[in-house]
Amino acid sequence: MYKRFLMIFVLFILFGVTTVTATDGNTGTPDTSWYDNDPSAKIFYISTADQLAGLSRIVNFFYGTYVGEQFEGKIIRLTKDIDVSVYERWVPIGWIDTVANIYAPFQGTFDGNNRVIRGLATDEGYDFGLFGIASNATIKNLGLEDVVIYSHRYVGGIVARAWNTNIENCYVTGSIEGVQGYYGWGVGGIAGEFTGGSITNSSFNGTIKQLHAYVGGIVGEASLATIENCYSAGEISVDVGGVGGLAGTLSGSIKNSYSTMSIFSEDLEIGTAGGISAEFGGDIINCVALNPVLEGGFPVARVVGWGNGLPPTNLYNTYALDTMVLNSEHWFGIVIEDGEDITMPQALTAEFWTDTLGWDTYIWNIQDGKLPTLHHFPPFPPTGVGDMRPSMLLLLALSAISALLWTAIFLPHPHHSHHSPTQDG
Repeated sequence: MYKRFLMIFVLFILFGVTTVTATDGNTGTPDTSWYDNDPSAKIFYISTADQLAGLSRIVNFFYGTYVGEQFEGKIIRLTKDIDVSVYERWVPIGWIDTVANIYAPFQGTFDGNNRVIRGLATDEGYDFGLFGIASNATIKNLGLEDVVIYSHRYVGGIVARAWNTNIENCYVTGSIEGVQGYYGWGVGGIAGEFTGGSITNSSFNGTIKQLHAYVGGIVGEASLATIENCYSAGEISVDVGGVGGLAGTLSGSIKNSYSTMSIFSEDLEIGTAGGISAEFGGDIINCVALNPVLEGGFPVARVVGWGNGLPPTNLYNTYALDTMVLNSEHWFGIVIEDGEDITMPQALTAEFWTDTLGWDTYIWNIQDGKLPTLHHFPPFPPTGVGDMRPSMLLLLALSAISALLWTAIFLPHPHHSHHSPTQDG
């Protein structure tokens, strides 16, 4: 009887745990109650698409000269993976209207808490990304999977336009398409425009299309910026523009990063192209251009198409694929921006990345026979039950129940005497 009761109890617990983790509570209506309950709080927790849409509504609000909460000095933290596909046209968090002189950027810390957002999409709009505008902000520990973006002007998976902002430990997969661009606008896998700050430990894997703009696998147009421990994979295709595997144009530095993106251009007469960056000024250190194909106008080179001289371009311990196909109607870039030769078999050895380049295996997953990938979400121990994924909680519950069940069934139970306490046997 005891064992039967225990089995029923176990099934009840398993069913209950599974049912709770399957509920997301999304209605397609932005929810701001998590903020309204205590606007003075320093940390806010978000677990649904409606709550995330509520963040957009709060930051983007304006009335007359009043704009909404920018969350300066505050933290937004995800507690679950979120599917935002219920919002067919996502409204980016933060925006700017230069004509009306309205400026409402996100200025806090957005901690994805090693969670993933899926289903981010739009088929129109300007300055599109999960975030539209960010200033003096930090965005970290976040994955965006299967984005489908079609937008004007500045476009980026994480953020369209950012100033003095740091992006850390983020990745984006999917397709990004910018339309009606021109030189000066930027389209990137992570960020469109990026001034000041850094993008570190981040990656993009997917496709990017643009008619005419600066386009890069990580960032489109950037100045006074650093890219470090990043990589891009997939394909970029443009009509004409400045196209780079990691950056369209950048002044600053790129360190410990690589690209395998194939780059195609309809116009081979104009538009710069480079395996790392189309236009660049600064230092490129311990980087590798592994692009199979690189097409552009003038000039084109394996690492940097054009060293714009502001500041001068310097390559240190930087390599490029010896079989890279360069296609242009004009003269290629100067030799100093071409990098040293590397073969693909060499690039598939762990020794090249750890010894020749000195990359950190704590940051990078480096193995023979594979190109490096990032440990995007390191296995740090959670800081509390509230930070655990539902799957972790379920695993803990199963472990505890299994131990209880094993003990009840297999361990011997003591046999109690039926003698009276006064009887000596």
